[in-house]
Amino acid sequence: MKNGFCLLALLLCFSCRTPAKLLEKGRVDEALELSLKLLSDGRIKSVDIVALEEATHIIAQRDDEQVQYWLQQQDSSLWPLIYEYAKLVDEQQEKVRQVQQRLMYEGYRPRLTYYPAQAIMERARGASAHYYYGTVQQRLPAARAGDRQVARAAYDSIKLCRQYLQDFRNAEALEEELFDLGLTHILLRPRAGKPDGKRGERLMAMMVKDERFPQRSNWLVFHQSPPEQRQLHYLLDYYFTDYYVSPDREDRSSCRNTEEVEDGVIVEEEWSEEDSAYVEVEKPRIIEVSVKVTEYEQSKSANVELRWQLRRLEDEAVIYESDLKAWDRWSNEYTRVSGDERALGGSCRDSGGSSSSHPSDWDMLSGAAHSLKRKFWKSVDRSPWLENPDN
Repeated sequence: MKNGFCLLALLLCFSCRTPAKLLEKGRVDEALELSLKLLSDGRIKSVDIVALEEATHIIAQRDDEQVQYWLQQQDSSLWPLIYEYAKLVDEQQEKVRQVQQRLMYEGYRPRLTYYPAQAIMERARGASAHYYYGTVQQRLPAARAGDRQVARAAYDSIKLCRQYLQDFRNAEALEEELFDLGLTHILLRPRAGKPDGKRGERLMAMMVKDERFPQRSNWLVFHQSPPEQRQLHYLLDYYFTDYYVSPDREDRSSCRNTEEVEDGVIVEEEWSEEDSAYVEVEKPRIIEVSVKVTEYEQSKSANVELRWQLRRLEDEAVIYESDLKAWDRWSNEYTRVSGDERALGGSCRDSGGSSSSHPSDWDMLSGAAHSLKRKFWKSVDRSPWLENPDN
């Protein structure tokens, strides 16, 4: 009885999930989707065709009312929204066109309603390009006067303009100009610190090793020497404030273990009742053996510390600074065994390995400096002051 009620409820549910029923309930978009699904690959039913016709008519009317409402606002900033809306409508109508082709192939002539989405898209494309171009023109005087934030905003707008119409007026030339106006130019100035002398110079050189200058990162451009025909905005000083290299270390620890093991055989005479005589019997020879395992751990470490300071060009006042630190560590482990290896076992094991020469002090320092280089450039790129320059 219970199964019968469940089956009846299931049938009633399916009967509600038809395009016609959905239309009766005002669920037009669901009715359209379901009718498209049923008519695209299932058995063609006239009732589903009628539902599709009605759904397309209602939706096309609704789309027209929505676009007309936006147009009546006489707000040019709405054109990108109208373009995107028409694009979505056109994508939905493409699904309808594909189903219509199938129906016509099968001999049906459905009366479907289409909204002129492509015509609206073309109109909105030009209007959107014109709108973004207009915002650029409003910002252009401030950008040309040196406001880099405004120049970057205008650059974003001209990029949007060209997304709609690639060759709109002089948009290509404006894009190049605004990009150049939005850049922040920074002169790198390495300073003497610790260590000094040749070692310090080599470490400082590692901070820019394999970098090509001028180097650009987003809106930042870094120079090693004052650029020609470019206005510098900031000075960036950097220097090592401290360094340390540990001595060559070799720590050791040892363990001992004793085991009883078989070591050949011994021959003993035992009385045999069967033979009524003494006979020779071989038995394993048990002996106690010991082993010593010495574990060696070689290690060496180094660290370097660097400070970078962002300075105003006019008076070289420090407006932002950051301290960075990086390490390099080296280690090697090996064991040596003395005694009888048959006693190895438990926590006293031979891990193998071999002794190695410790790296030089310079190798350790350069390894730490290599890690510090990545931190240095990442720290500069993410500086809140450089991301949002105070003009």
